[in-house]
Amino acid sequence: ELSVLHVDENTPAAAIDQNGAMWDTAFADLHDALAVVGTGMEIWVAAGTYYPDEGGGQTNNDRFATFQLVDGVAIYGGFAATETLRIQRDWEANVTILSGDIAQNDSQQPIITDATTVTGTENNSYQVVTSSDNTVLDGFVVTAGNADGSSGSNNKGGGILHENGTLTVANSTLRGNAARTNGGAIDNAAATAIITNSIFLNNTAGNDGGAIGVGGSGTV
Repeated sequence: ELSVLHVDENTPAAAIDQNGAMWDTAFADLHDALAVVGTGMEIWVAAGTYYPDEGGGQTNNDRFATFQLVDGVAIYGGFAATETLRIQRDWEANVTILSGDIAQNDSQQPIITDATTVTGTENNSYQVVTSSDNTVLDGFVVTAGNADGSSGSNNKGGGILHENGTLTVANSTLRGNAARTNGGAIDNAAATAIITNSIFLNNTAGNDGGAIGVGGSGTV
């Protein structure tokens, strides 16, 4: 039984044996791994830029497209697609980006460096990542989420919407995400977020928490 699924955007689209079992048969899209991963497994993601409207039956340019994490699953970025052990990865050298720029037309690419001057974000995903319980996101850059909607489901947590259970974010950078209300980078409502060795830069929110919005009984 597999314990690790592999994802590499450079996997040829025509490859017929994309089962994630090894780098040679890696999924090309993160959604495809999320669709089949089981509790207690890990997903390893190679360097590159991944968009939440790609793979897994997603609709292109759907602003509601998000990387929906799975209970009890840890996702690790920063791989060169050669490693056999997680300790061999280098997330600083092998930059692995989760980007809400689904139309791929932001004026700052692949990472938004200034959310106050960037253009083209009006068609970006509301939330790049949506968390679940007992999940880990480790070794990523999360950027270009734009939760500018009018309702509670799409106006907060541009980078990560976390409203359930415990999420650990480690060795990551959240940069250039925005929310109309709370939590430009992360909205953490009635949930627990554990943040280690991570950087928040150039995130904005209309009300509270340009970096992290904490609501209800949420704790960080």
